[in-house]
Amino acid sequence: MAYVGSESYHQSVAVDHNAAVKMSSGSYNSAAGGYYARPYTAFNQILENKSNATSNYNSLQVSFDRHMAHGLQVQSSLTWSKTIDEASTSNVTFGSPYLGNPFNMKWNRGNSTMDVHWNWVTKFIYPAFTNNAAGTFGNSSKNILFGPREFGADAAIMKSWALVHDMKLQFRWEAFNVTNYPRFANPSADYGNTVDWGNFGKIGDVGNIAPRVMQGALKLIF
Repeated sequence: MAYVGSESYHQSVAVDHNAAVKMSSGSYNSAAGGYYARPYTAFNQILENKSNATSNYNSLQVSFDRHMAHGLQVQSSLTWSKTIDEASTSNVTFGSPYLGNPFNMKWNRGNSTMDVHWNWVTKFIYPAFTNNAAGTFGNSSKNILFGPREFGADAAIMKSWALVHDMKLQFRWEAFNVTNYPRFANPSADYGNTVDWGNFGKIGDVGNIAPRVMQGALKLIF
């Protein structure tokens, strides 16, 4: 169990020097109930990056780690936190980084966009495999694991036209894996590969059947 907190100063924030203000005339805003216009009407926003923003983070972090019998391991982590700032980003090329009220920094202070009050992660680890001892063959039976399921459906539409002298013209439109059902390859089973050990048990490729494929054909029968 631990308390984790931080306080940050001189963070960047975008300030709009041409924010719309209430005036006696201009564009009427029915929601705000008044006329609003920008001081420099020939321009839209005039943003300046300043370094006068602050933020703070406070959290209670609790973790539980238990090693049980036969290699079973349980890990659980809980974080209860609060993040407050004036602006969660100052990147003028992303989203709306500018202050909602450029004339009052206190007005902008509140819950951060990155604030997540509760974060709870629990996982169970049970190792079903280990490298066989030198000079032994191991004790796992063959084919004890099965890969991802497979499902497929093909469809075709054909139309024939009778021509002269028993000749026919046929048009075919075919679709293979018409439902576009995903086909994945078997997980990596190379447990003893020390170079690429992290990929053991992961699916890293597609199966032998491709995604939906369509083709058309024109056939002359005589």
